[in-house]
Amino acid sequence: MHLVFEKFRDLCENGIVAGPASDTQIKDAETALRVVFPDQYRTFLRGYGALVAQGIEIYGIIYPVKNDPPMWQQVVETTLQLRSWKQAGSENSGMIPISQDGAGNYFYLEAASETQARVWAIGPGIELVVASSLHEFATEYASGRLVI
Repeated sequence: MHLVFEKFRDLCENGIVAGPASDTQIKDAETALRVVFPDQYRTFLRGYGALVAQGIEIYGIIYPVKNDPPMWQQVVETTLQLRSWKQAGSENSGMIPISQDGAGNYFYLEAASETQARVWAIGPGIELVVASSLHEFATEYASGRLVI
């Protein structure tokens, strides 16, 4: 697991990040979405805010002035938008979208527990766990090894 974390950290350090989110911003996002983010995602938000790197984007919390023109997806806005559209996967309020593949499939992070951080691929005809953690998802997806 340590190696996966190191790869994840390298991915973030070599990507384009939005900048750290404050604990207040993270709590406000959790309140708005009525979830508790898993520890891995909270740590990611505190350190990086959001990420675009090596063929992957991870939605997050972004200062608006740093996102013009838009580079990253806001997790709160994206989640609420997908819920309003009744997008597949958004009906489960314990899941938040953190990425997409451009083919109609979204990747959702379980936000039902502070310790559980599985990632699901949900889209037309697809609903399956693709990673046991945010770190595993990001490193596998960025490397091209995650196939759905």
